[in-house]
Amino acid sequence: WPPSWARSTRAYYLLSLVIAGAGILAIRVIIAAPFGYALRATRDSRQRAEAVGLVVERIRWLAFALSGMFAGLAGGLWAHLRGSVFPTTLGVSQSVDALVMVMLGGLGAVEGPVIGASLYHLLQTELLRDAAHWRLVLGMAIVALVLMFPGGIAGTLIARQRPTAAPVGPS
Repeated sequence: WPPSWARSTRAYYLLSLVIAGAGILAIRVIIAAPFGYALRATRDSRQRAEAVGLVVERIRWLAFALSGMFAGLAGGLWAHLRGSVFPTTLGVSQSVDALVMVMLGGLGAVEGPVIGASLYHLLQTELLRDAAHWRLVLGMAIVALVLMFPGGIAGTLIARQRPTAAPVGPS
């Protein structure tokens, strides 16, 4: 274990890239499907969703199951990478790191957390590995990025690409 074709670092990287890419593509398809619109409807107004005939609890349970499936897929990749998983893997610092990654990337796009995770990894491992007080520098960099991009990096880029609405009313 693992199989001989997946033992090299390159093969595992490519396998992970394909699986993660397929997961992101699947999420995009789900969001664009009627189920994605039903999810948004139940998020925005439970009463309105129920009034149009949506079964809110069923939709939310299915969303919970789908999120668990994608989290399990990510956990499987992590376990395969490390060889084992211990309870300390789910410590508070890991949870905070995940939240920071999502904040950096933004919630406005499916790719936002991927961008945030990439940026966080770049800041943490590549730029700050020789700094004496790397946690302080990392924290200041994160605060600066959140102030510069309040909607996250992906959210800010999406907002900039949207055309501005024309003024309504008499001119």
